[in-house]
Amino acid sequence: MPTTATHEPSSTDPVDRPELIGAFDRRGRRVNVNDLDARRVWVAAGGRCTFCKEFLAEDETTGQAVFTGQLAHIVGATTEKGSPRGESAMPLPQRALPQNLMLLCPGEHKVIDTFEHWHTYGADELRAFKEQHERDIRELTGLLRKPKSTVIRVAGDVRGRAVDFSKQAVIRALLEEQRFPDFSLHDDSRNCEVDLRSYEGEDDSDPTYWEATSLALKRRLRPLSNHLKTKQIDHISVFALARIPILVQLGVLLDDVTNVTVHNRRRGTSEGWGWYSHSRSDNLQFRVTAVAGSGDPVVTVSVSGPVDLEALPDALRGAPRYDIRAEGVPLSPTILQSPEDLQALIDTWREVLATLEADHRNQPISLVLAVPAAAAVEIGRAHMAAAHAQLRVFDRIDNTYVLALETS
Repeated sequence: MPTTATHEPSSTDPVDRPELIGAFDRRGRRVNVNDLDARRVWVAAGGRCTFCKEFLAEDETTGQAVFTGQLAHIVGATTEKGSPRGESAMPLPQRALPQNLMLLCPGEHKVIDTFEHWHTYGADELRAFKEQHERDIRELTGLLRKPKSTVIRVAGDVRGRAVDFSKQAVIRALLEEQRFPDFSLHDDSRNCEVDLRSYEGEDDSDPTYWEATSLALKRRLRPLSNHLKTKQIDHISVFALARIPILVQLGVLLDDVTNVTVHNRRRGTSEGWGWYSHSRSDNLQFRVTAVAGSGDPVVTVSVSGPVDLEALPDALRGAPRYDIRAEGVPLSPTILQSPEDLQALIDTWREVLATLEADHRNQPISLVLAVPAAAAVEIGRAHMAAAHAQLRVFDRIDNTYVLALETS
């Protein structure tokens, strides 16, 4: 495998032994590197520059299949004056071994070997760059044999505050789970994103806002249903942050038949996607209090904060009510520390759904939630449209709760 495109050997160059191939320093001087060792460096680097990540098996401008990469020495190839990082006790033969060579594009090679930058790019720093790059290549290429996951991102305004999260943050969260993001079932990579931030009326809970965003959600997710029916999707990863009614509707559309992981949005200093713990919280419990009444049932869920029962609209007062409340730890947006905590909440919700099916069959369920985003999605997923009555999801506006949408 060629190791450089910056020098063509002349007829006066010495002929290498068959097992050796030419490598060249930044001045174009030949340095012998064993062919197998050169290949090891190229393969370990994935054919990409260790610094800028340029693909070095073709010219990016012309697309021609030429090897543009160069093998750069971490400790200089010689001890001569002017050899970058050459003042080292490392024996000369070891300087041509893979552990002392890194794959670079010509531009980055020139940067690290320029005298003014030797202190910036010392041997230890370059070795760390090489190890990190090769570790990343090994991990990323290894994901090709690991489970793939179709990604759904839902972004909406929350109380007038624009929500934004990068695609890279989503990918990092999947890599932590040893999953590979799969966009192949979409027309393009943007089709996995449902962007609701441009819709007007979120701040005052305008009925047209809920209608428009719910319709947009259904339209964007519609292609997934066909893929699910034909078994083209094995797993879905959901990253969603929007108003609670939208998140519940999202969960209803996904239901609990599909193999779905709903990712938690961390808050505070460790913002990103993931949980705070991998085990069930010791003291966290969920208690259900039933309040007798007449009419269609109401369910309140107080987890991230308390549902203000005094703010319930007149239409919900006097109705049979089931209050689910977290106990044992203070209510807060970070109360659900792990997937097990979330599952405990959803198990309690399913028990309430079973009670509603038995005692209030076919009566629409009014839902008033104070829960984290991931919990809102999972509450929607646990609701089975074929078995349970319709959900009427309320939203807090000023000092009262108003009907936002009816799930479908």
